[in-house]
Amino acid sequence: MNDKQLRTAAGQVRCGECLQVFDAGTGEVGFIAPRIGSDDPEPDFTGITVTPMEAADPPALEPTLPASLKLLGLILLLALGGQVAWHNLRPATSSSADTVTIKQLIVRQHPDLENALQLDSVLINNSVDNQPYPDLLLRFDTRYGEATAQRRFVAGEYLPYIPDAAGMAPRTRVQISLSLINPGARAVNYALTVVPAAVSEN
Repeated sequence: MNDKQLRTAAGQVRCGECLQVFDAGTGEVGFIAPRIGSDDPEPDFTGITVTPMEAADPPALEPTLPASLKLLGLILLLALGGQVAWHNLRPATSSSADTVTIKQLIVRQHPDLENALQLDSVLINNSVDNQPYPDLLLRFDTRYGEATAQRRFVAGEYLPYIPDAAGMAPRTRVQISLSLINPGARAVNYALTVVPAAVSEN
């Protein structure tokens, strides 16, 4: 410590080891730093109040949307839900070739006619709407997949009469039965498919 610092501190300096303050000129001790040992009583902290520090930054607030934007979002959400529901629940508008299916197809020897076959099957309208009676395409193939016989039947040929001019009612089954000339021993496979009714030209 230099002379200027001593004059500023009025000659008082503190020992770096024992923390005692003494006069640098005379060596007299002016202040003894208190030491707390194991035999000393616990310090009394009564009367000391601790004030919590305020938060340096206010809590972050989530941005809020104006009421008009919230209402617009709700309307758009409801509109989207309505479109999905209409797409899933709307009535079917497909042709009868897409909605009419064939079940329980059986081809066997005709019980009464010689050299003839009998075809029995069921047509099912899977749509929720009336469907026109479709045409039916019957095909016989060889074991190699080659066609040996083929014929297209319109509704008036595979039904004894047309039950309803409006077409097949929704979710209904129609039994059909056909008598056919036997196409021969090479016809070992057969298939009956639904095709759209042919448009008549007038």
